[in-house]
Amino acid sequence: MFEELEKIVIALEKTSQQSSLVSEFLEKISRIIINIEQTTDSETILTLITFVERVLAVVPENKQLQTLYGQIVLNTLPILFVQLPLLQIKAIINNFRAFADKTTSDILTEFLGMILVNSIYDFSLKNHAASINEFATELIDLSRKHPTNEKVQTACAKGLFNATQFLLQQKDRTAARNFYRQLETILETRLEKEVVDSRQLLKLKEVFEEKD
Repeated sequence: MFEELEKIVIALEKTSQQSSLVSEFLEKISRIIINIEQTTDSETILTLITFVERVLAVVPENKQLQTLYGQIVLNTLPILFVQLPLLQIKAIINNFRAFADKTTSDILTEFLGMILVNSIYDFSLKNHAASINEFATELIDLSRKHPTNEKVQTACAKGLFNATQFLLQQKDRTAARNFYRQLETILETRLEKEVVDSRQLLKLKEVFEEKD
């Protein structure tokens, strides 16, 4: 299944005549991943991600490729999460972040926000508080760096909301309070629409106003 992709990627890495090869790569890999959400084989998923990363290293500004990369990582991480060690999951996220930082692409930045939101939920299933603190802090940084990007702000609000709830359940009120305050700032100054559960948000407000 991957022989043709490998040939295209090798050719891309060796030539400056990239346009037709990139189009061919996108066409072939898109056919393969049409049903990727139904694929449970982690090796297949990891191979596809690696192919996309190799091509993206050659043509980092290609928006179609950026979108494909974002979609495949976002859609398959929940599948990989139940099969791979947490360190390997974090390596995939770290690679994605590196591409987003290198290209300063709005597309990759928006996907990074959504990936971090999902990762906060996934890592909460393992009670991995350190990673949740890390991801929530990164969302705060994204919010500050991209104050006018509605998709980034929405992701940040959702992620901080989930992180706050998790940390409260873990009895870490200090961290929960800090993330809640950042969530308040985003909701009050940067978002005009409702993006988190209003009833749950009211409960959080009551919790922190009670004790602060």
